[in-house]
Parts: sequence; C-alpha cells; structure tokens
Amino acid sequence: MRRLILVLTVILCSIVQGSMLVDSVVISGATSVPEAAALFAVRKGDSTTEAMIGNAFARFREAYEKEAALSCGFLLSTTQDSLRGSCTITITVSEGAWVRSLALAPEPEESPVPPLRLLYHKEGGPFADDSLQGDMRRMRSWYADRSLTASITVETMGAREKRIVFAITLRPAHARLLFAGNRFFDQATLAAAAAETDPIPALRRLYHTQGFFAVSFDSQSRDSVTTITITECARSPFASVLMVGNDKIPPDTLLSYASFKRGEPFSEERVTGIIQAMLAWYENHGFPFCEISPREFTYGPEGVIVSLAISEKGRYHFGNLYVYGAATTKPGAITRLAGFREGSLFSQTELLKLTARLARSSLFETVEEPRITVQQGRRVADVHIRVVEGSHNSAEGMVGYAPGQEGDGENRFSGYAHLALGNIAGTCRSLSFDYLRETPVLSGDFRYREPWVLGSRISAEGAFSYHTDEAEAYTIWETGVRIVVPFSDQVTFSTGIAQSANTYRDTGSFFSTDRTYATLAGITIDARDFPDNPRSGYFLELPVRYGRKRGSTGVFNEAAFSANAEYILPMGRTQALYCKAAYRTLASNDPTLNRGELFPLGGALTVRGYRENQFYGKTIAFARTEYRFLAGLRSRFALFFDLGATADRPAIFREVSARNLLFGYGAGFSLKTKAGLLGIDYGLARNSPVLEGKIHLNIKNSF
Repeated sequence: MRRLILVLTVILCSIVQGSMLVDSVVISGATSVPEAAALFAVRKGDSTTEAMIGNAFARFREAYEKEAALSCGFLLSTTQDSLRGSCTITITVSEGAWVRSLALAPEPEESPVPPLRLLYHKEGGPFADDSLQGDMRRMRSWYADRSLTASITVETMGAREKRIVFAITLRPAHARLLFAGNRFFDQATLAAAAAETDPIPALRRLYHTQGFFAVSFDSQSRDSVTTITITECARSPFASVLMVGNDKIPPDTLLSYASFKRGEPFSEERVTGIIQAMLAWYENHGFPFCEISPREFTYGPEGVIVSLAISEKGRYHFGNLYVYGAATTKPGAITRLAGFREGSLFSQTELLKLTARLARSSLFETVEEPRITVQQGRRVADVHIRVVEGSHNSAEGMVGYAPGQEGDGENRFSGYAHLALGNIAGTCRSLSFDYLRETPVLSGDFRYREPWVLGSRISAEGAFSYHTDEAEAYTIWETGVRIVVPFSDQVTFSTGIAQSANTYRDTGSFFSTDRTYATLAGITIDARDFPDNPRSGYFLELPVRYGRKRGSTGVFNEAAFSANAEYILPMGRTQALYCKAAYRTLASNDPTLNRGELFPLGGALTVRGYRENQFYGKTIAFARTEYRFLAGLRSRFALFFDLGATADRPAIFREVSARNLLFGYGAGFSLKTKAGLLGIDYGLARNSPVLEGKIHLNIKNSF
C-alpha cells in the first residue's frame, strides 16, 4: 500500500510541476557534425520540462546548421513514461531534403491501406526522388496480393521539407488477360502493365515509350477471359533532337558524346540515356548544376522530333579542398596525393577519382564520399572529404621452419624482417629496410622514396642492397636511383641507373671483383582496388635491365627481363580468386655466373612448400593461385596452389617436364589483431608428407 501511495505521489508531483527525468537522448542522422550531442543542452539524468526541451531543441537546430555542410531538417519526439515520471528524447537529423509528413489517400476512402513500414520513405527520414517509384511498386504489390488493382500517383510539396501524398485508386483485378499479335513485348511485360490501371490506356502508353505510335488494340471479353489483340505497326525512328538553353555548348558536341544517330529506333529509355550522357558531359566540363528535361515529343512522317530544355546554370571551378580526420598527413601532401588542382574546371569524374586516389594510397582506413559547397557570390565549388587515418608505419617479421630432410637431418629456420616508414612527418615520403637470413644466405635492402620532386608529379627513389652467400663465398653490393613518371592513376613509367660490385673467390684463396653498370626501365599498370588486400582488379609490371660487367675474366653484356602479372576475380561479396604469374630471365655471355647473380625460387613469395630461395636459375617462372575468403579490409583465409620451374635458357617451357616441375599447396590466413597483422601459411611441396610442410609465420605491426 505504501508503494502504491509513493508511486501516485510521484506521478502527481510530476503532473503538477511538469518536470521529467531524462532517461536518454538519441540523435540520429548527424553525419557532418561529429559532436552533435554536445550541441543539445539537455543531458541524460537531467530534470526537464516540455518548454525546456523545446528551447534546447531550437538552440540545437541553430547551432547544428551553422556547422553542417548542407541545409538540414530536424524532427523532435519525446516519449514519456508516466509511471516513472521520465522521458526519452529523440532527434532525427536529415541533411538535405527530408520527409516532413507522409499520407495515403485511397479512393474509395474506406478502402484498405498498406502499412507505412513497407515504404522506403519515413517521416523524419531522408527524401529520395528515385525511391518514389519503388514505394508505389511495393504498394501495388500489396494490393495485388488482395486481388485489387491499384492506380497510384504521388504528389510532393515543399523544397526541403517534403510533404508526400500518395493518391490511390482501386478496382477489382481482372480475372484473366490474354494477348495476341504482340511481337515486341512478351506476355509477362504486357500483363504487368495492364494490371496497374485500365488495360488499353496502360498498354498504349507502354508501346508509345518504345516508338509504336500507330499501335491499335481490339478487346473482346468472354466469360472471365479478356483477349486483347494488338496491331503494333512500324516503329518510329528519331528524326532529330532539338535543344533550347545550351548557350555555352553546341548541340553537335552534346549529341556526339551521347552517340546519337538520326534514324535509330525511338524509345523513352533512349531519350533518358541521351539526357544522362549530356548531363555527364556538362558535369565533367564545369557545369555541376546543369538540368536537362524533355519539352515535347513531336511525331511526324520522318519520325519523332525530341525537344530538350537545358538550364546550364553557369560554369564552376574547383575551390578549396577540406579534409577532415587527417591528424598526421599534411594538407599539402593530401592535396597532391589526391591530384586536386584548385582553380581547375569542376568535373564529377575528377571528384570520384580524387576519392579513389586517397583510398588506394593505403594511408587511410576509410574515405567517405566527397561533398561540395558553393562559395557565396562566386561560381567556385569547395570539396569536403572526411577520412579515417590509418597507421602509416609498419614493422614486419617472418619466421620460416622446415623439418630436416632425409640425409641432412637438420631442422632449418629462416628469418625475414621488414621496417617501413610510409609517411615521414606527414609528407608521404617513405623509407624501408628489409633483412633476410636463410643459412647460408644473408641479404639486406634499403630504399627511400621522395614524392613530387620539385613540385612535379615525378617521384624519385634510391636503393642500396647487400647480398652474401657463405657457402659460395661471394658478396654483392648494389646501389641505384630511378625516377617514376605517372602517365595516369594506373599507369607509371620508370627509368634509372644502377651500379653493383660482386666480390667472389676466383681460384684457390684469391678473390676477384666484377663491377656492373646498368640502366633500368619499366612500366607498371596497377588497377587493383586495394593493393594490400585486393578484392578485384589486375596488376602488370614489366621491368627491363641492361648492363655491362667488367671483371678479371673480361667484359660481358647482360640483359634481364621480368614480367609480373596479377588478376583478382571477385566471387561474391566476401570471396575472390587470386592469380599471379611471373617470369624472369637473364641473358649473359659470362660463363662464370655465381648464385647471387641468378634468380631465386622457392619460399613465401614464390612457390610455397619449399625453403626460401631453395633453387636458382638464369630463367625462372612461377604461378600462384589462391581462393580467398575475405574477412575484412586486410584479413583473409586462403587455399593455395603454386607452380614453378627453373631453366638455363629463356625458353623455359622447352626444358620443363612433369618430372622437374615444382609445385606446392596448402592453406594460410592473414588476420588483423590488436598486436598487428598476423599471417601463417602452411605449405607442402611435391611428394612431401603432411608433417614435413613448411611453416611461414608473418607478424606485421602498424604504428
């Protein structure tokens, strides 16, 4: 009894005073203002009133619109719990056009109406003109399940705050419709069109959309079956396309871009395609707000004359690039990385490329779609992009283990370490160091990359490498520089020079040194969507090296050619087939080449299941196939099968047979963890027992 009195007292006090305890404040749809909750003065746990909520909401709207990139709509709702004297406050933000109200008006009025939850549009939600047709299709399908045919029209009112009214006219569905004489449309298409409203007018409109303006219909009903006989007649062609309002661009330019040909069959879909192509041309040549609409279709003896109304609305240029979320990378580096040029003509294609360049750089975890704002009183469009900056640096280690083979009995470990600084001081300069130890081989590699030399698109790279083999008693030092010139976002050309010194044991305990001076060239095509863990695309690299070697035994010419190709075929949303093929050959008239001058084969980067650099040859070729199950941006599980071979001549396929072909198979995974990227591959070589496979452990920590 005391509890009941206490509850009634609380309710009475809350009614008298009008105050409520706030259970929670939910703000949804706030995309361009990250700290939107801080703008609303009422907090969870506060004691408030309806008036206080209204005042706080008004201040929230004013503050939000000052910070938002677009004009916004707001919807406030308060859910009260009278027993507890508390409430839940919900604020829905819609940036751009939004739905203020939504209504269904059936005829007759007492007719059933579908539930609003079937529709894409919701009160307080965003407005999308393209989704209105989908909403009408859903309602027609709902009525069809109830043996009713619905004719639905929609009216939208308001520029930013939309009021949507669906007018619905109902009639009983036809028991059965049959069609005769139709050649252009099939039975299913005609039945779908005729089910929406009165059959004959609906069918006539359908045929008119495809240029059959002389079509005629004859309808006969018997029992519960209606047979409609169709006489299609000839299809009308396009006679011409006339334009009004294209002050800056001549008609021939626009029609050429749309691939329009006089005399081609008329259809409304083709008219829409012409308009879309012309809009694309305008958007890519400085007219982002251009509008094109059909004025009229005139049917004559020579065909259909289409008249289009064009509103160009001025030519715009790019203004400033604003990137949000990049704490490390400097704005100037991001601008160059994105290829953004202030003052250039606005281009929608260039806007999309800008986003793709940032996403492919691997500096950012996510890159959102760009938004544009227009500077007041100027035809200048500023670009706004929000990014989530990723880790720029990485430390990577790999350990290989191979059980002792028969006759050797020694278990072998191999080690690999990689350190990369990918964005030094936020300038996109990069530095990397690689170390490999595979007894008796020891090698190291140091590389530095300077982007945008002298403010140009050209980048420069310097490299220093060291390689020694204790068993063969030789050491190779090499230095080189090269420049990389981009032809496009996907194609680059490189050229450079290199010098190497090869010290080896000649005869007995005497050592000799050969020096090689070489020129480098190559072309690279990279169309992968995300190089670190691609889901689709392809990659092709063709490097060439030519040099002269001077040593104790003479002067020799050397030429090396390589080809590396990758292709990734998507197999659904989370699976992909990865294929890689590589070929490398060395042409040299030096008969005393040591192992360090040959190409290695075997290990984690070539043919898995074998030791690192287990085989060497003047010519090698290998192929890798993986069926990948993608578990994240950088995570995957894969089943793999690798092939490889070595030879002493460039025509490697003449020397390869089923007996000397190397192949490995197995499984592996790469998983992003809190400690970094963890990768393990277990590979089995040809004729190897299951327990004698090679384990490749890779740990990559980003920071």
